[in-house]
Amino acid sequence: MEPIQDIIRIMEELKVAHDDLLILENQKKEALVHDLADELVKLLHKQTKLVRKISGLEQDRQQVVEQWLSQKGIPNGRMMLANLIKLVPHHKEKESLRRLGGELQDLVEKIREINQFNQQLIEQSLSLIDFTLRLVTDEPERYMTYGRGETPVKPSSAGVRSFFDTKA
Repeated sequence: MEPIQDIIRIMEELKVAHDDLLILENQKKEALVHDLADELVKLLHKQTKLVRKISGLEQDRQQVVEQWLSQKGIPNGRMMLANLIKLVPHHKEKESLRRLGGELQDLVEKIREINQFNQQLIEQSLSLIDFTLRLVTDEPERYMTYGRGETPVKPSSAGVRSFFDTKA
């Protein structure tokens, strides 16, 4: 098989893998929204496997591109897809590469947006947990009285039990 055909095949596999990743990211979003921790853990394991697959495909693509460039006598290096397309002789292959490149770019952008949203959800959850822990562990008098900014007098420790008192 011609190296350009290999590049196109790998890019099609990358597109399918990114489609799967987009679906997975949407499932993660739903798990976060509905507080499904067990489901989220399962999805994270699937995501890890999928990211490894994408990484392997990307390495394969880079190797095939380098091989094709060396066959053409072009120095190896990181080449942008637009520059690679200019070097491809056949119109059909150029169009396939353009289409796949655009589709991959769109998928990556959608995945990035969902990831940012998921990150915001996680940060909000952590803020709520932190706030709740502070309410439980801080002095409740600070939140229950109005005053002139004075610090309330702490009751003596004798006879007052903390929520988390531990006596063995």
